[in-house]
This record gives sequence, C-alpha cells and structure tokens, in this order.
Amino acid sequence: MGRYYLNIQKPDGSILENPEGSELPGLQAAREEAIEAARMLLAAAILDKSKVVAKAIIVMDDHGHELDYVPLAAVLPRDLRPHRRLDS
Repeated sequence: MGRYYLNIQKPDGSILENPEGSELPGLQAAREEAIEAARMLLAAAILDKSKVVAKAIIVMDDHGHELDYVPLAAVLPRDLRPHRRLDS
C-alpha cells in the first residue's frame, strides 16, 4: 500500500493539491481513482450546466513526483474525444 495524491490541474494550468491523499494498493489503483474522479468532474459540469473546472487529474506520490496524468478529455467516449484533422 502506498499514499497517492490526486491533484487537479485547472484549465489555467494551476494545480489544486489534495493534501491528504489516499492509501491505495498501487499505481494502477491510483490511476483508476483518477479516471473515476475525472468522470465525476465532467458529469458534474454537464449536470450543473457549468464550466469544467479541471483539465486533468495528476497522480503524485509521497515525494511529490508525478506518476500519471489523466486528461479529462481521455475519459470521454472515444467518438466524442477531440481529434486532429489530418489536413490541418
């Protein structure tokens, strides 16, 4: 078990830190928590008809090292994800 911190990166790039963190069995569990948090943030913004308050969830360890980065766009259904046009 390790302590993982799911920090929120706001659209302006600033970081909202989670000071408490969570005890989780490993990085995969932390990533799953980050994906679920991203889904919840998007769902809340849609239901409240408000702006999305986050750009990504950043998974950090006890030493402040970034272990994973989960953009909110990555949790959208595949056909709704932004994509680049090949001709641009």
